[in-house]
Amino acid sequence: MKLPKPAQITVEDLIALVTNQVPEDQNLEYKSLLSLKIASEKKEFLQDVSSFANCKGGIIIYGIGETKGVPTSADGFPIDNLDQTLRQIDSLILDSISPRMPVEIRIWKLDTGNYLLMIAVKESADKPHQVQIDKSKVCYSRTSNRKYQLDIQEIEAMLRQKNELRTMVNKLSEQHLERMLNDATFKELPVAVLQMIPGSVSNPDVRYPILDAQYGAFDLAPLGGGSRTPKANFEGVRIAVNMPGFSFAPNYLQVYKNGIMETLNHTILYRQDMLNARLLEGYVMRELMNYLKFLKGLEVQLPVYIRLVLSGVRGYHLYSEKVLYGLNEQNNLDRDVLEFPVLRISDFDQNVPELLQPLFDEVWNAFNFTKCYHFSDQGKWIYDINFI
Repeated sequence: MKLPKPAQITVEDLIALVTNQVPEDQNLEYKSLLSLKIASEKKEFLQDVSSFANCKGGIIIYGIGETKGVPTSADGFPIDNLDQTLRQIDSLILDSISPRMPVEIRIWKLDTGNYLLMIAVKESADKPHQVQIDKSKVCYSRTSNRKYQLDIQEIEAMLRQKNELRTMVNKLSEQHLERMLNDATFKELPVAVLQMIPGSVSNPDVRYPILDAQYGAFDLAPLGGGSRTPKANFEGVRIAVNMPGFSFAPNYLQVYKNGIMETLNHTILYRQDMLNARLLEGYVMRELMNYLKFLKGLEVQLPVYIRLVLSGVRGYHLYSEKVLYGLNEQNNLDRDVLEFPVLRISDFDQNVPELLQPLFDEVWNAFNFTKCYHFSDQGKWIYDINFI
């Protein structure tokens, strides 16, 4: 019996696991109850959750009894204070597993008043995750239907794999960027480029159904938005923005079947020698949020790497109404191309402004400012992203 996606699982699906005597395996574990009252219970909970993230992912169902891995009942278990229990789960995972890892929690209340609770864990893009409790730091994974402690060789192998993926993504980014900037249409023009490359590109056989209308690729917009014309092409979907005064589409987005997304914008740099910082930041944040939502719907495997590049910008100055008059024009760029560091996204629901603030700091640094002045002391972008 194959379970639906975690968000689509019903209480009937869980009861069917018992009826059909579906045994535990590497991706499924049963627990008769969840108790987090004492240190040993908390430790076991953290070991269980992190072991799935360090392996192929899976689900833990609390409230289903088992004998030798075979489910025997779905009686649930009592929860005195549901909100407090959920907060405790979130707090434990947040404070005691490093690096941080997202989980999905589902709860069903039975007629008896007891609860079934499911925790779904995806294979992590940030593994290995370690449990930090009682001053110890230990990593766990899974084999068959049990967890085990990772040894140093396995941990080092995971870290090597992460580094190798980063190297491959950087190389792929450079190849795509070279092709975009050498395109005859844009070769002599100033442009802003935003790339998104999912870690799943390490598997050349992975293809996503981006042409299926239900996923919304044709509704996406290039960096900066505008009236657009989407078309399917050999690589996937290309969305171009046609604007008055241009004999070509100055902005476009290409979505590839392997999940890569790259968007180019010329109009934000069309006014010679000036970059409007507020517009660049707003455009990047807005479209990145939309792109992440799209990739999440496709169930693209994390991590996703993003990169911002400004080309053809020698002599440009940065404009912001938050900077004293005259300072904007004094800080002209001394180079033609700005390639900013690649950022790594390991959670589709990550706070995008918080993620991008260091990137925007670097943009402002390039213009001789110490930081981006469009964020408050609390790390909030000071403008409304819906009105840019």
